[in-house]
Amino acid sequence: MPSNRCAIAVMNLAAGLAMSLSATSCAGRGPSPATQPPNAGSLGAAAPPAPPEEALVWHTISFPDATFTGRVLAAAAPTAFRAGDTLVIWVPFTPQAQGRCTIVRNELASGGSIEALVAAPGAVGTRLRELSVDHVEVSAETGMLSLVAKRDNESRVEVAAYRDRRKALVCAADGARDLPAFKRMAESLVRSLQPTDAPPPPTVVELCAVTIGDGAPGFERTEIVEDGTRVLTRVTSFVAFRDGPAGLDLMEQSDDEAAVEGRVSELRTVRLFGGRADLEARLTRDAAGRYRAVVTGRRGQRFDGPVSLKGTDGLPSRGAIRQRIKNDLLAGGAAELVIEAFDPLEPPAEAVVRTYARADKPDELTVTEGQRVSREVVDADGFVRSAETGLSAGTRRSSTCRRETSGTGP
Repeated sequence: MPSNRCAIAVMNLAAGLAMSLSATSCAGRGPSPATQPPNAGSLGAAAPPAPPEEALVWHTISFPDATFTGRVLAAAAPTAFRAGDTLVIWVPFTPQAQGRCTIVRNELASGGSIEALVAAPGAVGTRLRELSVDHVEVSAETGMLSLVAKRDNESRVEVAAYRDRRKALVCAADGARDLPAFKRMAESLVRSLQPTDAPPPPTVVELCAVTIGDGAPGFERTEIVEDGTRVLTRVTSFVAFRDGPAGLDLMEQSDDEAAVEGRVSELRTVRLFGGRADLEARLTRDAAGRYRAVVTGRRGQRFDGPVSLKGTDGLPSRGAIRQRIKNDLLAGGAAELVIEAFDPLEPPAEAVVRTYARADKPDELTVTEGQRVSREVVDADGFVRSAETGLSAGTRRSSTCRRETSGTGP
């Protein structure tokens, strides 16, 4: 059952939107090349001195098929294998140490979570909460999670993980000691790796580094895609928090909004804890403008029925809310805006009400929803630059965001 901190993280993200390199083999046959490092040497041997910066150079990855393109910073050429739906890349990040990077394109709820990749055989092979995790960091540039963990036998494993709407990947190195080189290698792969059949890039990418409570780090990536008459807003988020004194747990979430003429036509939320489904919610609008929601939780709670609104013209989309902030609040045409929204963590039969009001400075807003109050600093277009929200028991959620256009994000 998630800890209190976990519940706080979930509540806030939903309201704001959001490795043992075990060599496995099958009986009766030799190990797969995807699980055995080529020319691996001894990964558990004493680590050599860290290579100089120039020892890591760009290498184009020779993929076994045409599903991905990419390159990576490495000490020597990487080797890639296909293992069913999984792509495996062995990358030498020092002359004597290699990382195994596992990549999938699955949706969050069908094996595409970070935790699912971490726990998979041949990667770390166990869940993060079952390890002793240290040195947890989230890159503010890309949202890559990196950490160092110890197993029961005190052996060390370095882990780097990342997920967006095009890929999920986990890199692990067992017994290696050069964490900076490992992280540089993994982050270069995060930035470079792309499916060859990827759809047109998003119009806007918003990247937010998140901290909850006493240091639980997270990340939130928002993509806005124009699709004919529809505008799609896709949010990918996670928070890494302690599960007991040593282990780590992940809350991972995906939110998808489709809007037509500034009104929500469909919403879908999928949330996982530790790689296991915890919440799935879907909101749809029929031809008469009526909304219906289906909400299913891990603990058996379920709602399937209409959602009532006080307004008559439908729920405003994220883009419509930003436009009203820009045109009304920031331009001084209104003192406050009252907005209805759907929140699957609240009683879903009724839309929730959020009040946006100008604060003391022209670019500051106060957002109130029930007992929860947020302070937001926004840019001239209504996008959030930073925010701080008071949660239960004095806990606070802070985020710092930046916006990129023309799909230039990682």
